[in-house]
Amino acid sequence: MNRLELYRRRRRNKRLLFLAILASLAILVVGLVTVDHAVNSMLGVEDELKIVSLVKTADSIYILNFMNYPMEVNLSYLKKDFKSLSIWVDNSYKRLEKFVSGLNDCTKAVTNTQ
Repeated sequence: MNRLELYRRRRRNKRLLFLAILASLAILVVGLVTVDHAVNSMLGVEDELKIVSLVKTADSIYILNFMNYPMEVNLSYLKKDFKSLSIWVDNSYKRLEKFVSGLNDCTKAVTNTQ
């Protein structure tokens, strides 16, 4: 077996492995959805998925239920972080603008002296 055939076989095996993992994940998700739908229909609950649910409790507070394990998600911290990030980006843009205008002044001074 020469080198070309070896690398072709390796690429083919990588693709097959990727497809096998993707198919396994798809079968797992379809199975979970089917089981959830069957359990909900047996219990007479609404005809919606209950594996994952998101409930808003306050202004920026949500409760994320994953398989009946509740997790509280507070978005006020994320909003505060995004606001500080946008302020930082705006300040860095202003600093960059000052730097470029300073370079512009330097180039004018150099071209006037020549």
